[in-house]
Amino acid sequence: MTQRVPVAAQREASQISTEGLHLLQLDDIWSTQQQDEDHYIDHEEDPDRQASLMGVGEAMIEVLHSIAGKHDFLTREYPSLAYDAVYQNLHQYGIDNGELWDRMKASVEYITDHAGEEAERIQQQMQELGRGGMIAGDLSQRMRGAVTVLVGALLVVGSIVTAVPAPPVSAGFLALGVTMVNLGWPDLVA
Repeated sequence: MTQRVPVAAQREASQISTEGLHLLQLDDIWSTQQQDEDHYIDHEEDPDRQASLMGVGEAMIEVLHSIAGKHDFLTREYPSLAYDAVYQNLHQYGIDNGELWDRMKASVEYITDHAGEEAERIQQQMQELGRGGMIAGDLSQRMRGAVTVLVGALLVVGSIVTAVPAPPVSAGFLALGVTMVNLGWPDLVA
């Protein structure tokens, strides 16, 4: 029998996962704008677009700092609470327990160590946008990889901790989580 992970810890992990997904979606919004346009905004032709994109940047910074602020929970508290459940059940999914925790910890460490400089970079991009300059508001490759790995790991762990055997939705989260960990890792370690 695996140890029970407190509901509050599961809820916190779910919230962080949601924040990470939100950050990745905001990054996609800004990156898509960058790819679709001439990279310049004409203040007179589209003032709302500029304000909207600056709002995206502000939201990215806020979420990035929120995730970075959860360092202790993500590297110490949650892994210690969920380790037993994950250890006993992860092997049946063909995933190495130690590797999953190591990748999650590496992603959290990177986010925590670089959130400030990433937020500063986004702020600079927003200032350039405010001057009508280039739109380059996407996350750096390594930060995007770190957030992707973290979200994936939280989805994997949450799927295993909450329901073994997994119901269909948890099984879907598990598959998505494994995919995200594998997709984000090369960018994080690049």
